[in-house]
Amino acid sequence: QLAKLPQLRDVMFSLGNADDVQSLSIKDIDFSPLAALKSLKSFSIIQLPNVSDAHLKQISTFPCLQYLYLSTFTYADVTLSDDGFSALSKLQSLVSLRIESLNGSDDVYYSDAFLAGFRNHPNLAALALSSDGLKGSCFAALATCPRLSDLHLTSYKLSEDSFSAFTRDAWSGLREITIGGFDDYASLANAQKVIEALPDQIHSITLYGGAIDGTTIDAIVARKFAELWKLEIPMASIKDSDAEKLSAIKTLSSLFLPPSISPATRDKLKASLPEGLEIL
Repeated sequence: QLAKLPQLRDVMFSLGNADDVQSLSIKDIDFSPLAALKSLKSFSIIQLPNVSDAHLKQISTFPCLQYLYLSTFTYADVTLSDDGFSALSKLQSLVSLRIESLNGSDDVYYSDAFLAGFRNHPNLAALALSSDGLKGSCFAALATCPRLSDLHLTSYKLSEDSFSAFTRDAWSGLREITIGGFDDYASLANAQKVIEALPDQIHSITLYGGAIDGTTIDAIVARKFAELWKLEIPMASIKDSDAEKLSAIKTLSSLFLPPSISPATRDKLKASLPEGLEIL
């Protein structure tokens, strides 16, 4: 029936407030008729079980799709593999791809073949992947994605070699970056590698993990980013004296600090940075 709505732009299949998850299974739904809709720009599957490779292949035929969001949250009845993921790079109109919380965990494996499909993708600008199956070799393909400006990766198993790979690539078009998984001492040097590799024109930096500390702050301040307006380090292990150093970044308009930072230090930052600064 949806395929009979020629002006349909957005489709979302979501659990919503339903209590019986299994009754909302999409196992037997065939999305392929929606490929007839030239108007369809956005498609989401949120918190529903039984998403499969067959569904991803059907979605990959949508000719004008720009925004795709997949999140099955905590439900384990998901059978996705590289066979399905690899089809998504065929969506040449795709601008934003967000995949997270599959199989009830972050253990979904994204192969190099899947990510290599975006190496020269003409339109992808935003990519968000949550998986401990990510490897550093993915950076070689993503760094050459010509329009990629917003990269969001959450993985607790990216190795030191992975971050070394990040620094070997040029990220001249990157404007927003979010990386999660800096939770041990070894992660500290990796966080600094990311900072050192970012372009001068970066607008937004978000780093998650307790290993983010004062040396990371020093690295950010030392870079003297010309257009950095947003910095989020909500889990960082920093002191008030570390946070105060951020007053040197006069371009900041949004700052997310860990709860350990005192109200007095927050007030000092507001007083020293441009009017209207939002501190969380």
